[in-house]
Amino acid sequence: MTKRKLFDIIFIVRRNRNLGVFVVIAIINTKLYTVEDLVDMLNISDKTVRAYLREGKIKARKIGLRWRVTEENLKKFLEGGDNK
Repeated sequence: MTKRKLFDIIFIVRRNRNLGVFVVIAIINTKLYTVEDLVDMLNISDKTVRAYLREGKIKARKIGLRWRVTEENLKKFLEGGDNK
């Protein structure tokens, strides 16, 4: 497994239309995994991981152009629970 930075800080922002600015409403410090991390950890192909993400088998969010999976959602998937 390659060494990657696993902790990201997520800023949740909301646009204030009256002021025309974005306002930070929450900051979450959580462990996030990329598609490449999941490929290494689960020993499955990149295409399979992306299919699971699109189908909702692994709950994830796109941040910019990249998928991110929280540690909690990865655990749910590995335990076989309903991840929707």
